[in-house]
Amino acid sequence: MSFASLMLMNEGDQVAEFYQRELAQALNEQVFGISRSEIIHSNENEAEATITLLEGNTINVVLSSAGYKVWRQALVMSIPRFELIILGIKPKSILRDSG
Repeated sequence: MSFASLMLMNEGDQVAEFYQRELAQALNEQVFGISRSEIIHSNENEAEATITLLEGNTINVVLSSAGYKVWRQALVMSIPRFELIILGIKPKSILRDSG
């Protein structure tokens, strides 16, 4: 394998780890509102975590180039900042507000 090929592989690994690192950092920064979290998927396009909030509600969060998306069951919402998930946008209120 050539040096250039190795460099491209390393670059691809770094890109693949970017969303996972960013999501893990966001989870760590908001740990006060989370009872459990696990990153269940990551690749060069996104990272996904399952999060159990202190209230006991479980949600999934995906971080991609489009930002954060949160869902519970079939409901999907785009969220501009991760901390909004923890600081007031709870799954029960999302379901109630969605009609």
